[in-house]
Amino acid sequence: MVFSFDVLLSRLQEAKVLKKMRIEDISKKSNVPVGTISKIFAGITTDPKIGTLIAIADALDANIDYLIYGKREINADTTFSEKECTIIKKYRQLTAEQQGAIENSIDYYIKANKKDEITENGEDPFENKVG
Repeated sequence: MVFSFDVLLSRLQEAKVLKKMRIEDISKKSNVPVGTISKIFAGITTDPKIGTLIAIADALDANIDYLIYGKREINADTTFSEKECTIIKKYRQLTAEQQGAIENSIDYYIKANKKDEITENGEDPFENKVG
């Protein structure tokens, strides 16, 4: 993959908007000077140090691989508990077929839990409607 500062900048700005943070907020959380962050977000500094980018990514709760290479979508909540990390590690040890079975089970339980929910007018939100 080829690094593109313009793409990085776009992803940084997207993360900043998603997190509803100002340059000052990012600076305070990352311990990177306001001036440095301002220059990066203004496109003046086009080759920031990796340590600076990591600090900014951490402040934005964004994945550095996503910011640089687009390997992962930014999620509003990218923090995982210890239990979630353990489950992810176990999931990764499974075969593709086993992972598919787990995904199907999760989908089933989500749908089963939502089946009891109804819309304001009393209709089933998962009922197929035509027209």
